[in-house]
Amino acid sequence: MLAALGVGPVAKAPTRPVMAGVLRRRQLEHTACTTGQVAELLDRDPSRIRQRLDGPRRSLLGFHRQSGQREWLLPGFQFELGIHDQPGWAALLQALPQADETSPTALITWLTSPVAHLGGRSRAQALADGVDPQVLVAEAATFGMPA
Repeated sequence: MLAALGVGPVAKAPTRPVMAGVLRRRQLEHTACTTGQVAELLDRDPSRIRQRLDGPRRSLLGFHRQSGQREWLLPGFQFELGIHDQPGWAALLQALPQADETSPTALITWLTSPVAHLGGRSRAQALADGVDPQVLVAEAATFGMPA
């Protein structure tokens, strides 16, 4: 009835790219796990989880909370897919920049978005499905390059 009068739903204001990035980062922080949560999940000491997050031999994906707290946050997909203990995951992470050295949202999007050459799977899912990690490590050189 309202449509017949030319009245429709209120159009959503377009989101500016910067604002969209801020919102995506907040969502990422809100859904990520803390080192304490991951330590409990893996039955490890939190200090062991922090050791796996930093440096050239890192084997878990994490980033620091943006609010000034130096708290590590870990995206849950690496645990949901069961790749957190795979040597190929560590090799892939070590071939990529650390999340704090780039945009964590861009890095996580690169890892979790479906790509055609992997049959519509994400790189993380392909690794979980047994794709040769060296294929993904070679692709890591393209991270941050325009498609």
